[in-house]
Amino acid sequence: AQGEAETRLIMDSIRARLDGAAFSIGSRGQTRLSLEFAEARYDEDLAVHHGLLRFRALTQEAA
Repeated sequence: AQGEAETRLIMDSIRARLDGAAFSIGSRGQTRLSLEFAEARYDEDLAVHHGLLRFRALTQEAA
């Protein structure tokens, strides 16, 4: 992204979509995502901002 505000806007959009989201993946039951870490950084070498989001996926086996 070109600026910190744009980076945070993108990160907020992704967080809103994925944090707490539940998915069914094959026969494994339900998988729920939870945000564990978020950080925005400026890369001086490339002159761009990077957004880092780390999600944990918890899978509940089907009964």
